Amino acid sequence: SGSPRAGARRGAAEEAGALWERARAALRERVGAGSFQSWIAPLRLAGIEGGVARLEAPTAFLGSYAARSFGEEILAALR
Repeated sequence: SGSPRAGARRGAAEEAGALWERARAALRERVGAGSFQSWIAPLRLAGIEGGVARLEAPTAFLGSYAARSFGEEILAALR
């Protein structure tokens, strides 16, 4: 069922998803429930490639604010 490459991609995607879920849990504790719900919960991990995590936000404003206000916390949680 699928090529070995597809399986590897699926495994990497699952690993990235698990990393993002762990990061989200740490961020909820670090920034508080209110800030988490407003600014971090809407973010989606679009992928990790070459050690770079790409997050997507529903709006440019939310993405810009989250990066500016919580960027360091997000990076720390992903390490």
